Amino acid sequence: MIAARSRHLAHAVWAAVALAAATTLAAPSPTDAPPPHLVLESIAVDGQPRLAFGVRDLPRDVVEQLARTHRSLQQWRALFSVHVENERATPILGDYRAVDGALWLVPSFPPERGVRYIAVFQPTVLQDDLQDETAAAADPAPDPVRAYLEVADLAAAPQPTLVSAVHPTTSEIPENLLRFYVHFTASMSRGDVLRWVRLEDSTGASIEQAFLALEEELWDPHATRLTLLLDPGRIKSGLRPRAELGRALAEGHRVTIAIDGRWPDASGRPLGEGFRRSFRVVAADQAPPDPARWRLEPPRAGGRDPLRITLGEPLDHALLQRLVWVEDEAGQPLAGSIAVGDDERSWIFTPRSPWSAGRYAVAIDRRLEDLAGNRIGRPFEVDLSGGSNEERATVAGEQVDHQPVRLPWNVVPDPAVGRR
Repeated sequence: MIAARSRHLAHAVWAAVALAAATTLAAPSPTDAPPPHLVLESIAVDGQPRLAFGVRDLPRDVVEQLARTHRSLQQWRALFSVHVENERATPILGDYRAVDGALWLVPSFPPERGVRYIAVFQPTVLQDDLQDETAAAADPAPDPVRAYLEVADLAAAPQPTLVSAVHPTTSEIPENLLRFYVHFTASMSRGDVLRWVRLEDSTGASIEQAFLALEEELWDPHATRLTLLLDPGRIKSGLRPRAELGRALAEGHRVTIAIDGRWPDASGRPLGEGFRRSFRVVAADQAPPDPARWRLEPPRAGGRDPLRITLGEPLDHALLQRLVWVEDEAGQPLAGSIAVGDDERSWIFTPRSPWSAGRYAVAIDRRLEDLAGNRIGRPFEVDLSGGSNEERATVAGEQVDHQPVRLPWNVVPDPAVGRR
């Protein structure tokens, strides 16, 4: 039974390959199986698009059997291999998988544009699945299937992915800065991000161990925004990294965040260009944000003019868009759009519908942070050495007031409307 099934699978592949050789002599009938062909395409790998080399149009039973087969790397390469320029070159590294109706080689490193790859599929290797060698020998062995593949041969690619923004955008950052946000115009490849991003001092030398290396990188769901944390161990006093290495940022110096233009996006293409931005480092910021010092510019009723708030200091760009909102008199959030401007020093809300006269409030979640990670009512660096046991337990246990801070204000009628 096993030998018969395996023989049937191999014969199906061989027949399809033989068909490829015969197409120049006679057109196949509509019922003929298409021959296997080799491709370089984007497939989903762990939920992310990756460029992969594949063997398409294999019989479904063959793909299912390959998915169940445990093969060594050498056995996979004997069946399907990809080389740079010629077959004498060492096969490229990668992971093999049989999914989506095809056999795939997902390369360890994204294929490079302008490099010619040769892919080789050996149908005769499927003889290893046959138990009846005599029956197998009775069938003529098909020739290998070969194809030259290049990234440039893919369908017209969209515009190159670029770094669209880096936050904070202010030209001055505190020496206890907690994080950078890097935004891209399209999805990026994940993994080993610190290979592509570094912090440089004024001489251009890399500031070693500036960023916190995380096993689970901090990407948004679309992989278009990356959060880079500076190592908190070099920010807080009394910790070994701070004692041994000092702060990554030092007041009075200039630093540059540098992003390598060779960083591949999710499709394997390098960024359209690298990115650099310099900052002047100022004194550490230990004071929590204070909404009582914010200045509101209320709009008039009857229009959709935005509510503008001057914050007085740069705050966390991402948190400003998530942890600040407008409520009506009944305490319900108001629909509208949020913008952050003036180098993270202003918050702007434009309502979906015109303002009605009445009482409103700006609500601020107490988890809102400034650039140094200080939250409303609580600094990032808390000294637990003093105070009572109860006070230390409260701080250590995050037992803080979770009620939002609310800043009430009124929308009044526009005097010009009454004079019309």
